[in-house]
Amino acid sequence: MSTRDDRRFEDLLAQELTELPPDDEVVKQTNPWEEPVTRIAMGLALTTIKLNFLWLNYLLPGIGYLMLLLGFRALRRENRWFAAGWGLSLLRLAGWMCTLVEASTGWRGPEIENSLPLILLTVAIQAGYFLILRKALAEVFQKAEVPWERDPLLLLAGLTVAMAVLALSPLSNSWLAAIPTLGFYIYALNALYHLPEKLSDAGYALAAAPVAVSEKTVKWVYWLLCLAIVTAGSLYAAHIPLEAVPDTGARSAPVRQELLALGFPEEQLQDLPDSALEGLSGALYLDVSRELLMFDPHSEPEYNSYGLVYQYVDAPGKANLDVTAVTAELPGHQFRTFLFFQWKSMSYGADHGPFWTDSFLFRPEESAGETRYTGALLYEKGGESWIAPIPELTMKGHTATGFFGTSNFQAITGRVNYPMGAENRRGWLQVDFTMPEDYWLGSMIFNWYRSGAPTFPHTDSMERVGSIHENRRQFYTTFQTLSRYLWEQAGEPEEWPPQ
Repeated sequence: MSTRDDRRFEDLLAQELTELPPDDEVVKQTNPWEEPVTRIAMGLALTTIKLNFLWLNYLLPGIGYLMLLLGFRALRRENRWFAAGWGLSLLRLAGWMCTLVEASTGWRGPEIENSLPLILLTVAIQAGYFLILRKALAEVFQKAEVPWERDPLLLLAGLTVAMAVLALSPLSNSWLAAIPTLGFYIYALNALYHLPEKLSDAGYALAAAPVAVSEKTVKWVYWLLCLAIVTAGSLYAAHIPLEAVPDTGARSAPVRQELLALGFPEEQLQDLPDSALEGLSGALYLDVSRELLMFDPHSEPEYNSYGLVYQYVDAPGKANLDVTAVTAELPGHQFRTFLFFQWKSMSYGADHGPFWTDSFLFRPEESAGETRYTGALLYEKGGESWIAPIPELTMKGHTATGFFGTSNFQAITGRVNYPMGAENRRGWLQVDFTMPEDYWLGSMIFNWYRSGAPTFPHTDSMERVGSIHENRRQFYTTFQTLSRYLWEQAGEPEEWPPQ
């Protein structure tokens, strides 16, 4: 080497020695462990904490599972434990997609949702994340020959199990459970926040983890997939396809004239096929009642003879359900009730019958013995009349909450919606039942819950049709027997029943 080259080398060496080492902030920013471990720590924090308001019980876990996926994805080649975390993240992400499907469609029943095996599996996965990350970081510190003085992950795994036991205990609804739960959340957030700091001395060499899909693409695909599941699931759950066929049922049975003579409304009678009128020949008596259920009423003034407003009354708008109950008394104290419902608009525009699924509940309160029921939905579309069975028409036990507390009872329920473009939307429900011989007055309740647009998470209208709600309307009526009617027509003797 020449003298000139020696002098140049000495100058460069002197220049390098005069420069100050980078400060701690620069070193911290160049730490390759910082970003992936921070993502894992924040992902664990967001999936551990449960906040059930403002959709945070969906938003926070949704962000958390994505952060866990990206964090473990970047470190999956470091050791087998990071690879296990990567696999668990993929499995948990698939489970999260199932959770979104359940939330948007309501397909999973409460007997599964609250089952002990599912709860234990969820707790095991969450605690498993802490244990896997603990083993993965232990290998990193061992490889870097750096002592790990404080290990919060094992304690967090144990506290996760303890919080699950507390949630399953009788104390779960007590204020006593709030104190340890809040303390656990504070400790978990603090421990996970400071976790990346412990890796500042763990070295800078990371095993290369080549990927075929960029991180940006993963994020976009994830959020678009979540949006697609929520949108498609909500739309699917909010409308039931009808098994409709052209309405070609015969309507010429001789019993029709007999029923008209007893006072059966002609318009409603035309909606019944002859098969629904079997057994009605020789009916003793008909009781008819009617009411308009208004779902969007508005106030209108009523004026006295001086032209002054003396009260305001509800007037129907565009969404109104015209309900007619016809009860036929048959020999042997047998009864058959037809409940007709038809959507009508008392204002401009269409009748606003439901495209999104509504629910109804019908309860004959004095029925005894076996109750038989059937029903149909009717509408016009494309210049043709259509008929379809009422979806999910069944009789089962219900619980209702009202002003006087909670009550349990048996009721007939069903769901109602119509296809897009349907007109003259209506339907009928037929119920056959028996009343005790000494009963002369019966009553019935018909509740209708108006669902409206799809919601997330999915709200089952059937859960609200039996209780007081702003979207529920109720039709209540009574009917009397022929003997009671004749007694009233005779001038109402002093006592009833006659001796």
